[in-house]
Parts: sequence; C-alpha cells; structure tokens
Amino acid sequence: MTAGRWFGLLVAALVFESLSGAIGAVTPWGFWLRLFFSPFLALAILAALQGKAGSAMAVAVVAGLLHDAWFSGWYGESAFCFLVVAFLISRIASRFDLLQLFPAGAALFLGAAADRALRSGLAGMFDLPEGDPGSHWFWVVRAVGTVILGLLVLPLLEKGRGRP
Repeated sequence: MTAGRWFGLLVAALVFESLSGAIGAVTPWGFWLRLFFSPFLALAILAALQGKAGSAMAVAVVAGLLHDAWFSGWYGESAFCFLVVAFLISRIASRFDLLQLFPAGAALFLGAAADRALRSGLAGMFDLPEGDPGSHWFWVVRAVGTVILGLLVLPLLEKGRGRP
C-alpha cells in the first residue's frame, strides 16, 4: 500500500474524529460515535495487517500522537499503546496472511482488546485515571465497533495487494 493511501486513510480518520467532535458540540451523538469507534486504532491495526513492522509502527505512532493531541489527557499514551499493538500484529502478520475477512476481524478485535489492556495497565502502574467509562463491557462494544470500521476499510488494502 502506497504512502498516499495511508495519508488518505489518516485524513479520513481525522475527518471522522473532527465530525464526531463537531456533532458532539451540539448533540450527544458525537460522544457516542467516539465511544463506539476508534478510527485511529483501526488505522494502526490495518497498517499492521500488511506484515511490515516498520511501516506499521510509523503509522501507529502518527495515529497515536494525533489521537493524543486531540482527545487524550495523557500525551503519548495512545501512541505507545498503538505502537505495541501494531508491532505485535505485524509480527504475526509476517508469518500468516491476516488480510482475509475472518483473520482481519480477529486481529482488529484482539488489537482493540490489547489496547484496552495496555491502557488499564499503564493507568494502574502510574496511578492515573482511565479515560474510558467504568463499565467492564465498554471495551467489547468499542472493539466490535473498531472491527466493523476496519472491515469497511479492508477492501482498500486488498486493492493495494494487486487483487481484483
């Protein structure tokens, strides 16, 4: 996948987050959009599905820093979590083809779960409050939303591999 496509996906994630913020200023729907979808995390995981650790980690750090700059109270938290998740998934994707529908969905779900676990661990280690709502089922809903969002973007990755 070319750098132009990654830039386009990054701009799409920025537009989605900006629209959800603008909608959230006038209605409660923007708040719910940000709760149920994580486009920057989906972008980092989709970059990792290519199996190239270097480019996946670069996309993950940029996506994480942008997410932190807009929405996180702790600068660097999302960048670190996205980096770790992208590295782990890219290492697995270098051995197995994860660009099929079911493996990609499983990677997106497990990546979202790992992101939540990393955030909880960091918050506990540094005695900081977690940014997510306190319910235990919340991460499952957000992981499913991230899977749906990622699977909608997956055909763009398939075009980059030369498949029809």
